[in-house]
Amino acid sequence: MTGQYSRSLQYPLIGTRERAGDRFLLLCALILGTAACPRLWAAWFDQGIFWPDEIFQSVEQAHRLVFGYGVIPWEFRAGARSWVFPGMVAGIVKLGAVLGLDSGQGLMLLVKTAMALLSLTTMYMTMRLAHSLAGRQAAVIAGLFAGFFPVSLLLAARTLSEVATAPVLLGSYMLSRRAGREPQLLAGALAGLAICMRYQSGLVALGILAIVISERRFKDAAWFSLGASALGLLGGMLDWVIWGKPFYALKKYLYFNLKKSGDKFGRYPFSYYITVSWSAIGPAVLLLAAAFVAGVRSAPKLALLVIGYAGVHSLIPHKEYRFLMPVVPMGLAIAASGLVTLAKQLRAPGWLAPAAAGVCAAAMAFNTTQLTWAKLGFPSDRGDRSPWHSGEGINRLLWAAGERADVCGLMVTGESFGWTGGYSYFHRDVHLFPDSLEQTQGAANYLIAPADTAAPAGYVEVARSRDAALLKRPGGCAPAPDYRRELPY
Repeated sequence: MTGQYSRSLQYPLIGTRERAGDRFLLLCALILGTAACPRLWAAWFDQGIFWPDEIFQSVEQAHRLVFGYGVIPWEFRAGARSWVFPGMVAGIVKLGAVLGLDSGQGLMLLVKTAMALLSLTTMYMTMRLAHSLAGRQAAVIAGLFAGFFPVSLLLAARTLSEVATAPVLLGSYMLSRRAGREPQLLAGALAGLAICMRYQSGLVALGILAIVISERRFKDAAWFSLGASALGLLGGMLDWVIWGKPFYALKKYLYFNLKKSGDKFGRYPFSYYITVSWSAIGPAVLLLAAAFVAGVRSAPKLALLVIGYAGVHSLIPHKEYRFLMPVVPMGLAIAASGLVTLAKQLRAPGWLAPAAAGVCAAAMAFNTTQLTWAKLGFPSDRGDRSPWHSGEGINRLLWAAGERADVCGLMVTGESFGWTGGYSYFHRDVHLFPDSLEQTQGAANYLIAPADTAAPAGYVEVARSRDAALLKRPGGCAPAPDYRRELPY
């Protein structure tokens, strides 16, 4: 009788756990699906430029590798960048070419969609990390935080190494928590890959290794180091093949960023990241900060890694908020665990922490629509303009010009060439000129110009997008030198 009674109690309990698990998975899927909408929208409908690096340091070089033509910025002339990240993007571009995509529009939509999906992968891994720190509720909260963090939404579909390294570093850290040769080798390999993709990732890799050593897991630390060294060596050998010297790009990159970047791109105060966090995220940053402090106890060493990474970047003269994006997911996972801890300490009802996170997510989503260059810490002439759709008209007209059979040369006026989509959007092996090269006007029979200016003599408007117009003149193109190696970017 006792056994019968026990079994009759077990089934409802098991069913309750199963139903709770199903609800949890459904809620996580709902959050991921909701967060996917703005990311895919950004990939498909926002063709503007946030920062020239998203084109000329990545997808433009990938385009050049696959198709043989494209703009070469000074970094890839001087050997100050590794080819690892552009090479990975080139794999996506090559896949598009194999699938029959033969237009700038098709190729760029494929690349941007891949980046948006990678951003969702980062979000999912952030939820997994939060779940390991504080359980299911923390995973849900982490999804809300990571899904609608303003800068994450803005950068999600852009080919920036900061965005791409985040899931790689998350994977490295999570694998480093497992003992044994295989997980540690893979964790180290991922850390080494992240370093090759973006050299500043070495700070995170060293932090992960320090955590493993601090736990007296010396064998694991050795395997981690071996995996990282192997990938790092491959990256150095790639430099040898391309630039003629091992680790050449690393040395050039460090020299420029430690010695020259402040003079070239501007110097900012130590408090830059704090002030921009307030302006870019909005009042929701107060909850995130309080939750992060409360979550330090759940992962003190990881929290120290995040703080240390931000601290080192605060000491470097030139600062941009995107530089923090490789560790932001880790910080949000800690904040999610901290919000759960705060709710328990306050003996709040179980629904309060997720509800507070939901309000925070809604506030961040709204603030994302209000972003300006000034709020993102760029004291430039762009000021109060929105970074959404910035320069989109030019890029859409690059698409349109690339589809015209009679185009033999194209000139872009009214905008610095670095703020255009280059050959990645144009995708035609003909001259593409900036308007600073006055002597090449006869070599271009198409012109992209501001829509509010009068068309030059002989040109007629054939297309328009936002604040830009595509103009055409009759006749062909005069011969001209190939300026693609000398374009002023």
